[in-house]
Amino acid sequence: MAKQIDTVTVEVVRNLLMSIAEETYGIIVRSAYSTNMKERRDVCTAVIDPDGNSVAQVESLAALLGSMLSVVPNIYEKFGKVMETLTVQSSAGQNNGETTITVTEEKGEKNSRFYRTGKNVTLPAYNDICNSTKGWTSWNGTDPIKAKTGDKIVIVEVDTETSEARKAGEATVAAKEAE
Repeated sequence: MAKQIDTVTVEVVRNLLMSIAEETYGIIVRSAYSTNMKERRDVCTAVIDPDGNSVAQVESLAALLGSMLSVVPNIYEKFGKVMETLTVQSSAGQNNGETTITVTEEKGEKNSRFYRTGKNVTLPAYNDICNSTKGWTSWNGTDPIKAKTGDKIVIVEVDTETSEARKAGEATVAAKEAE
């Protein structure tokens, strides 16, 4: 049997959540540089639960009242998901300046892989676009890769249709050196 919550507790929690949203609204308006935000109060703030539901929202411009409902799913899609990790290993290739890369995890059926090497390469975030126009190189999963020993290599698995990152991993390059 579900526990009953009394009306006083409901009102206390509701007022707490509303005061958080209202205080956030006030801080944004007071610190804004934009005339629209500062004078017209063209701002919307809300408290959102982990499932993306608005639990408290400040009443502002009528056009903004429903805006949070459409924004939250996009925020969760971009930032709320965690990038899966690829286990990447590098070993010296057969030819000078080449490395052989091994990725432990199987590639998804509808996915492609790309790589990037260098001293300061970083892992992409979930949904980042990773393709040749963004400086990534397509990789079929078996070909050796030209790279310098000691550099980092990042392998990213992307959705083939959208080029959005789904999984990524990195390793320190071990390439065959000239004899």
